[in-house]
Amino acid sequence: MGFFSKIANFGSKILGGVKHAAQWVAPALHNVLSKISGPVGMIHPGIGAALGAGSNLAGAVDRLIRAVRQLITNDIAYYIQYSKRGNASNGGMLQNEDYQLFIDNDNALVYAANNQIIGGQASDFALKIAADGLLTVKNLKVLNFDFVAQINQLINDVNQLQSTVGSIDSDIVGVKNDIITIQQELARQQHFRGYYLLNSDITSLPDSADGDFAFSAESGTVWMYDTEPQAESSTWYNSGQVVPDQVSPASDAVPLVDSAVGVAGIGTEYARGDHQHPLQISSVIPSRDTETGNAGTSTAYARADHSHNLNVSDNVPVADGTASVGTSAAYARSDHQHPLNVDPNAANVPLVNATAAAVGTSDFYSRNDHVHPQQLTYDGNI
Repeated sequence: MGFFSKIANFGSKILGGVKHAAQWVAPALHNVLSKISGPVGMIHPGIGAALGAGSNLAGAVDRLIRAVRQLITNDIAYYIQYSKRGNASNGGMLQNEDYQLFIDNDNALVYAANNQIIGGQASDFALKIAADGLLTVKNLKVLNFDFVAQINQLINDVNQLQSTVGSIDSDIVGVKNDIITIQQELARQQHFRGYYLLNSDITSLPDSADGDFAFSAESGTVWMYDTEPQAESSTWYNSGQVVPDQVSPASDAVPLVDSAVGVAGIGTEYARGDHQHPLQISSVIPSRDTETGNAGTSTAYARADHSHNLNVSDNVPVADGTASVGTSAAYARSDHQHPLNVDPNAANVPLVNATAAAVGTSDFYSRNDHVHPQQLTYDGNI
């Protein structure tokens, strides 16, 4: 196996290190942000743990940088030592067995004589690659030409990888700065105690500390907690600053139905913009029309699609007779029929004309096909 046959693995391992960095950074950020809950300005009790996780990110970043550098150094050491065990035809083989390649206490890759290595450090060396990528060569005699050429190529590869690590460092520093900004904002917001209806609600808050502040709906101002002499008789005092946003919280009560006379109300909370009043409608079947009508006393509205009961008479209409206004409160159906107002007795035939006319007393009409009997005088002559 050639000395540089696995150089490509460096890049993939660097990317793996970046992924590990993301695994360290992302949970820390998520831990901070996911614990910020509740209304704007309110702080979750568990935020302390989140901030602790954020502050540990710096250590995680340092571990990433050290791990990447160690990875590069170990990879180089492994492949050089592998080459030492290779055959004579393998390029890059080290010729002097009195020398060894090792990683010193400063995480530097060192090629030095065995008798110059004491306690993990070399008093002198032929070649050294520091943790920051700096290459120092003191003795080229112990290295053959092929190895030197490969080292020069390795320098370029290491510099390129080191540039990648530097870019990763820059990105992680940006994340660290963002977390610091979040921590500063949380430190400011953790003194906000919330919105309160009355001033007395604020002055009676437990566990108050210097820097705490709250918004009062009663005064419409910001109240501060201070133990300094200007704090009047109570440690909570009215700062006089107008509340910058809403004075009181929105109401969570279900809106009331309209009342007969209306009520001004005493609530100091806002109605939400999307609130809905209960339907104020009647579930009673509408009444029939009456003779005199009725204003009614119900405070419910009639539905738009309501219908009244049919207010019609079920009695057979009467025949014409002596005129009468009537007393029924029902309407006549549009297809009603009165009985025929004619004499039902067929035996009562029309009268013959009499000598003297008569108005008559019958309440019946004559049928239009009636026939009077013939009125003849018989004198005996034919």
